Amino acid sequence: RQLIFTTLKATKIVQDFCQSNDLIYLGSDSNFVHIRGIPCLDKLKDELKKNNYLLRFNGDGLPANIENSVRISLGPPKQTKEFLKCLKVSINGLKA
Repeated sequence: RQLIFTTLKATKIVQDFCQSNDLIYLGSDSNFVHIRGIPCLDKLKDELKKNNYLLRFNGDGLPANIENSVRISLGPPKQTKEFLKCLKVSINGLKA
């Protein structure tokens, strides 16, 4: 039950992040979500890798991925917030 509760909290955090950053949230019934609308996916992947985050997106050969989206595995709310903060900084840096 605790894992379900934690995943639901993290899901809400990602939904709110997408809404406030004009991104498209694509949920699932599992412990991951997809986000669309992120520019420069190939550059973003490299940027986040520098911060020890691995991104999965279309082209990685993963059948569960949705085209032109980033797949995010949901962790505890604190980790999710930390990742989204880094994601936002990386996206803003690529736009500049």
